[in-house]
Amino acid sequence: MNKTKKPLLTSLMRPAPTLSPEEQQRIQAENNAKLFGLPTDTPITSAPTPEPAPAMWVPSGQWVQFGTYIKDHTYLQLKQAEYFEPGFEIREFVEEALKAALAELDSAQKSLPVNAMEKLLKTNKKLGRQQQ
Repeated sequence: MNKTKKPLLTSLMRPAPTLSPEEQQRIQAENNAKLFGLPTDTPITSAPTPEPAPAMWVPSGQWVQFGTYIKDHTYLQLKQAEYFEPGFEIREFVEEALKAALAELDSAQKSLPVNAMEKLLKTNKKLGRQQQ
């Protein structure tokens, strides 16, 4: 009897194609639209001009949306932990893992130069406008 073996799931996986910044932005806009219930055909408009940056910025500890790509097996492990581990929250876990990794990077502990910080506060909505 000649049985054909089914290919393993891992053999079917292909590396993700490299996306252009424009394509990444389009996908992010579609994902945000789906997450927040907006129609996907809503045109993306530029953000209003931020107010002048304050002289001193103090972290508020609020959550800010941050997206990145991870490998599929890492995502699966996160979902397994979320399912089996009581009280496991992915964002808390990622926050702690990033803080631990950044604590080991000397460059992450240096303050940005004043002009770089001002530019960041003016151009980045996540830091530029703190919600009270």
